[in-house]
Amino acid sequence: MSGIKRPGGETPGPICSGDAERWRLADAYRRVALRELGRHWSHTLVQPIAAVHNYFGAATAVRPSAEPSEGPMGELLDHMGDQIERLVECVQNLRSRLPELRLERRIVDLNAIARQAVLQRKGGLVDRGIDLNWSLARDHPHVTGDVTLLTQALINLIVNALEAMDATPRDGRQLTIASRVDEDEVWISIGDTGLGVPEEMAQRIFEPLFSTKEGALGMGLPVARAIAEAHEGHLRLEPQPVQGVRFRFSLPRLE
Repeated sequence: MSGIKRPGGETPGPICSGDAERWRLADAYRRVALRELGRHWSHTLVQPIAAVHNYFGAATAVRPSAEPSEGPMGELLDHMGDQIERLVECVQNLRSRLPELRLERRIVDLNAIARQAVLQRKGGLVDRGIDLNWSLARDHPHVTGDVTLLTQALINLIVNALEAMDATPRDGRQLTIASRVDEDEVWISIGDTGLGVPEEMAQRIFEPLFSTKEGALGMGLPVARAIAEAHEGHLRLEPQPVQGVRFRFSLPRLE
């Protein structure tokens, strides 16, 4: 599929399909997922390590002055201090090995990205009997971004929407994809008619490894949000007026 012509003659980056594109999408997902998992675990481990370090300092301070440093208590505290330092080094090593999220930026049309993402998951829509509703901006919402990463982000949101409607009767399953160009940003939204997200879980759905679906890995939404933020954008959850939820993926408007 050729690129979309931008008014003025400039051509956004091409969007293609086929085995090569599927490989690029899978590779992009792995890279971003690994990066987000590493960031999550390094952040999660820092707090308990800091707490243990504080307890260690307190234990050292209250050790009886009569206790010789080479005695049993002194040896235990020395070993504890060594292991705390080792934990700190492990976390620092983990952070240093996180893959960089390098963007191959080009001018792209978010409408074309959305169509490509749907094409990649068209079988899921057909198998589930989901009606697809389009409401795309007519003035071509152009942004600068990485085609593969943006496509993967929208695929994740589409897959999340499809799975969210598994408990919805087949005659009520609707996927709505809309795009708009605002004053400062361009956004595209993915809306479903699923059961929605409970309020107590709404703050956690972007956490790596958290999922409301049994057996799910819980990386689709964190990866999509990481891609949005890498493009200086945002990913927000918005409840639908009647049923389901809508995820709004916004990026800075191309001047």
